[in-house]
Amino acid sequence: MSGVSLPPDAPAIRLCHVVKWDQSEGYGFNLHTEKSKPGQYLGKIDQGSPAEATQLKEGDRIVEVNGVNIANENHKQVVERIKAVPGETKLLVVDPLADNWYKEHKMIIKSNLPSVVQYKTPPLKKLSRMEPRLCHLVKRPDFDGYGFNLNADKVRNTQYVGSVDKNSPAEEAGLEVNDTIIEVNGINVEGLSHKEIVEKIKAVPHETKLMVVGEATARRENGRPHKTARARPSSTSAECSLRLCHLRKWANYEGYGFNLCADNKREGHFVGQVDPNSPAQLGGLQRNDRVVQVNGANVEKDSHKQITERICQNKDSVHLLVVDPDTDEHLAREDIPIASANVVHKYTPEESPSQGCPQVQCLEWARVTSMTKVARRTDRGKEMCTTLSLTELLTFTGLVHRHGRYVLRVDSHLLSRFLSRI
Repeated sequence: MSGVSLPPDAPAIRLCHVVKWDQSEGYGFNLHTEKSKPGQYLGKIDQGSPAEATQLKEGDRIVEVNGVNIANENHKQVVERIKAVPGETKLLVVDPLADNWYKEHKMIIKSNLPSVVQYKTPPLKKLSRMEPRLCHLVKRPDFDGYGFNLNADKVRNTQYVGSVDKNSPAEEAGLEVNDTIIEVNGINVEGLSHKEIVEKIKAVPHETKLMVVGEATARRENGRPHKTARARPSSTSAECSLRLCHLRKWANYEGYGFNLCADNKREGHFVGQVDPNSPAQLGGLQRNDRVVQVNGANVEKDSHKQITERICQNKDSVHLLVVDPDTDEHLAREDIPIASANVVHKYTPEESPSQGCPQVQCLEWARVTSMTKVARRTDRGKEMCTTLSLTELLTFTGLVHRHGRYVLRVDSHLLSRFLSRI
């Protein structure tokens, strides 16, 4: 170690030892540069790749390659360093928030700092079939179709693989009988009909990418298994109780609908109140969940402020890896590491449901005055009043004549949009 002392809120630096798998074409990431700032950054990370399994994240800045600082090297030189060691490479990386933290504290990022966390690509044979898998199917001239069929599970409202032909593109891609289809070409298809999923598979000629999970994982996809108060989950079921909640905001809803809190009896940060029918609730978040990762970055040692900043980094969406109290206790007791690969994916619907969404209630007609008060009421039972100037009101109203006087006709939709920005 360097002997350098760091404050407790120092964010993690990741040393990722990426090793290619036998059947993988590469590491599963690409490099790019940004005009506004120097350095080499990670672009898109392929799902199910060695890079993803080693905790590399899109937007990470590369600090070192195989122990050598590459701050003054160009794109070509960095690529050559990565290729210098066949089949593996070591990348020292930081995400944007960590990068800014060390810059603000005028600290040089090195691989010997105490905040460095090391990761290594796990062998492919050790990756459980209960983990989500990305199967890339490519048609061949000597084979008719992909070589598999879909069946419907009416109980869980999902589509699963009924059969896989021998020596088919499906078998070569790793597709297995009873796999449940989660995504088709990057689009979530949970809840879609058989016909809709088939259409999405056919949308891209000659190839398709299917995100699937094994049979045991799929059994828990639509709900956690029942546990009595004294039940102890097995290692496998505990891993399947981890949830990666993909939350997105709605245009007519304020925020995600949850708050964070700390617990004196437990380390870390936890989900407090989860509002009914909110993006958080419908995205799988539950009260008392412990937050493990935000947008792929581990936050177990981060402060409340740092976690909040990570959540707000993208204004419209956030990805939270969370664990419920029972599973958390079991993992700690059995010394089982939390792996982001062993998760159930939950998604906020693209649009809010018709019930429970915040509604703006206002009079259709408002008298012309120098100032007009408008009440805003939400489904949470709160009411706020704001005073709008006549100029502001005229931006989304029209002046009309009614009952012998001129009044303003208020457009409720535009008024709702205006109030959502207050």
